[in-house]
Formats: sequence, structure tokens, C-alpha cells
Amino acid sequence: MPAALKWISSTLVVAGALTALPMACNSTEEAILAALGGGCLLSSDCEDGLVCVFRRCHEPCNTSVDCPLDSDGEHERCMLGEKPNHYCQLGDETACVYNSECPGAQICGRDGECRDQCETDKDCVEDQRCAQASCALAEELNEEGELPLVSDPDVVTGQSCVHDSECAAASAELVCLAGACNYECKGDVDCESHVCEIPAGAPGGRCAPSSVICVPGVQVACDCLGGGIGAQICKPDGTGYDVCKDVNGSCAPP
Repeated sequence: MPAALKWISSTLVVAGALTALPMACNSTEEAILAALGGGCLLSSDCEDGLVCVFRRCHEPCNTSVDCPLDSDGEHERCMLGEKPNHYCQLGDETACVYNSECPGAQICGRDGECRDQCETDKDCVEDQRCAQASCALAEELNEEGELPLVSDPDVVTGQSCVHDSECAAASAELVCLAGACNYECKGDVDCESHVCEIPAGAPGGRCAPSSVICVPGVQVACDCLGGGIGAQICKPDGTGYDVCKDVNGSCAPP
């Protein structure tokens, strides 16, 4: 084949491949969107005026008055969302028992609803206050300025409680959670130690105690048994400090 024809042939092959690439990408994205059940990847996947937050299309907002009214006549709650978008929380995104049932960094508030986590009012959307580490509208708080404690509607034992000991008799895995006996966790995110120990076949379990009690490698002063001051170093796994040692390498009595 003449060189000119070879060049034209190879150019057409490359051009054809480049033309096919966008089609392949589009088909992949469509498959992902279909798998998400009509959700979204980008705000451009939503109707005009909506934003994509946590892979669902939502109304944008600055405060809750910007949000639509829900079935009880109250405005949907404005949530922090994913920067830079604040969004109106949908009715089917509120109910929870565990932190793991809420999207992003939200936590399950003591009233059984997914809420933005906070330490002060500054951590919340402008029209909300920080109460029991949860962002809430003023009208959602009781006279003491607290979110009402709501018992879990899906209690495991059907037993209300105040203390964990009231639940242990029914099952060792149960604790008093939001006023009712239930599992302490259903996922690692529900635990301060980030470890949820779930028995085989059970829907939930108990949080493992945190094994990290010091920063690996950190050195602190200690009293030698034979008198004087020594030092001990936190073990590499953070589970505690090594034995107390002085400059001679031993703190034992003479």
C-alpha cells in the first residue's frame, strides 16, 4: 500500500477510535446513574435549580425557610451537605437509629433524626443551634433547650430502659439506646473506637473498647521504684506505656 494511503488509513482508524470514546464514557455514566436508582453524580444530572448532594437531587438552601413544606406543614430542614452546597433534607432521609444510617458526617440525633454534627452554633446552618452535639431549629428544642429523647421505634426487645443493665438480661449485645434496648452499633462508624463487634448472623453488636490510650512514641516522666525520676515510652501500637527506665536503662531498686 502506498505511504499516502497508509497514512490516510491509520488516520481514519484513530479518528474512529476517538469518536467512540465519548459514547463509551456516556454509556458507563448512564449505567452508574441507573444503578443509583435515578440519583445523580453531578448537579448537571439533576433538573435545573437542583443540586446533587450525597448522590441524590435536592433543593438548594441557605436556611430552612428556603426549603419546601413537608407533609406536616413544616419546612424541610436545611443541611450543610457537601461544600459548597447546602441542601433541603428529604423526608425519607431523616429517620435513624445509628450514625451509620446517616450520610456523610451526619450523626443520628437523640430524637432519632439524621442531623449535622456540631460543637457550637457556628458549626450549623445559620438558622440552627447546637444541642447535644446536633444542629437543630429552635422550634425543635424543648423548654430546656434540648432535643427531645425519642425511643427507637424498631426496638429489639420492646423494652424501654434508662440503664444498660436493664437490657443485658435480655441479651449481652443489647444496651440502652435512645431510651430503648437495642444493639449498640451496626457499623464501625457508630463506635468511638471505630470497631463494632457483631456476632455471626446478628444484625448488630457492641462497640469494642478503644485500645489506643497513648500516642505511639510519646515519652512521659515516671517514678523509679528505687527512687528518682525515669521515663517511659508509649508502645508502637498505642496500647500503653513501656516499663519505666532511667538513664542506666533500669528503674529497679538497687
